[in-house]
Amino acid sequence: MAAKVFTNIHCCKTDWCGYKRIPQDKKKELFDEFYKLDDCNIQNAYLFGLIKTVPCKRQYRKDRINADETRRHNSSEYYIKSKENIDIRVCKIAILSVHGISKQRLDYSKVVPQNIYDDTSSLWSPKLDRRGKHHNSPHACKEQDVELVKKHIRLFSRYKSHYSLSQNPNRQYILSASSVEEMHWLYIIYCNENETVPLKLHKYRYIFNNDFNIGFKLPRSGTCKICDKAVNVPLEDTPLSHRIHLQKAQMAYRRLSEAKKMALVDTCDTLVISMDLEQALPTPMLSTEVVFYLRQLWTCNFGIHICNTNGAFMCVWPESNAGRGADEIGSCLLQVIPKIKGNMKKLIAYSDSCVGQNKNFPIMCVWIYMIEMGWFESIEHRFLVPGHIYLPCDADFGIIEKLKR
Repeated sequence: MAAKVFTNIHCCKTDWCGYKRIPQDKKKELFDEFYKLDDCNIQNAYLFGLIKTVPCKRQYRKDRINADETRRHNSSEYYIKSKENIDIRVCKIAILSVHGISKQRLDYSKVVPQNIYDDTSSLWSPKLDRRGKHHNSPHACKEQDVELVKKHIRLFSRYKSHYSLSQNPNRQYILSASSVEEMHWLYIIYCNENETVPLKLHKYRYIFNNDFNIGFKLPRSGTCKICDKAVNVPLEDTPLSHRIHLQKAQMAYRRLSEAKKMALVDTCDTLVISMDLEQALPTPMLSTEVVFYLRQLWTCNFGIHICNTNGAFMCVWPESNAGRGADEIGSCLLQVIPKIKGNMKKLIAYSDSCVGQNKNFPIMCVWIYMIEMGWFESIEHRFLVPGHIYLPCDADFGIIEKLKR
C-alpha cells in the first residue's frame, strides 16, 4: 500500500475554527508525527487526546412523543496543539485533513463509555483495535494448515530463468506444474495421504501469490542442453559449471544491452547490428485443408536489426533461388551494410553460433573484405551463449509471425 501524502484542504467557514491560523509547516509536522506512530492503538490514543466530550448545548425535541427522551447527551470538540503547545479548537473537517484520516476512522477512535448506562466522563476510554483478534469466525485458517500449504509448495522443484535475472532476480519457475489449480489438486492428494483437511483453492492461491515469488513457464523450444540437465536439481545443489555457464550468458546479454545503449548516442561512431535467419515461411500462407497434401514453396528471410535507429532490413528469397548457407548470408551482408553504414568507423555484429550460417570462414572473409575496402576500421562479431539467445531481430520476426496469423 502506498504511503499517505499530506494534502491541505479548505475547512468549513465557521468563525471559531482555528485551522487557518495554523502554519503550513506545523500541519505537515503533525501529519508526519501521527504516521510515525506504527501501532493503531497508539494512534487511537493520540486522537483520543485531541477530542473533548462536552454536554450538548441544545437538543431538538420537536415531533417527539416524549420531549425528554433523546439518545444524544454529549457532543465532541476537536483540538490541535499549536507551536506554543496551546490547544486550538478546529472543526471536524480540519482534524481529518491534518491527520489524513477518514470520518469512519475518527468515529472509531472516539471515546466510548465503558458503561453505556452511565455517561459520566470518567468512564470513557478509546476503542482498541480488534482487527484479526476476533474469535467468532469458524472458517479461520489454522497456522499448521498454512504451514502445510507452504511445505507442499516448497516440494516442487524450482529454477531461475536467465531472461528474468535483470528485472526480477529472485523470481523462480516451476516446470512440473502448469497452474495453481493443478498444484492444488496435488495438494488435496497430499492432504489425504497425511489425513488432514485441505484448504480451499482461493486460500491456496493467496498463499502462493503473497508468500512466494514463483511463476510458471510455458513449454519451450530451442532450450539450452546444459540448463535442461539442471532443471530438476535443487538450487542449493547447482554445480559450479552450471553457475559459470549462467554467468557467461548473463555477461553476454549485459554486453549486448550496453552496445544497444551506446548505439543510440548521437555521437556514436559504431554501427551495432544483430542478424539471424527466420524460420522458413510457407508460401502462400493458407489454412485450406488441401494445402496439407500439397508441396508448398518455402521462403527464406534473413533479418538485420540496426540498433542505432531501431530499424530492420529483411532479405527474402525463395528456396528455388538459393539455400540457407554461409554464401547466402554473406551476400545479404554485402547488399545491406553499404546502405546503412553511413559515416560509421566500427561495426559490431551479434548473432547466434550456428556454424553453417554465421560462425564460419566465409563470413570471416566477408568481414576482412569490408575492412580491405575501407568500409570500417574494425569489426567485431560477437556470439551469444548457445541456448541463451534472444536477439533484437527476434522481435522483428515476432511482428511478422503475429501478422502471419
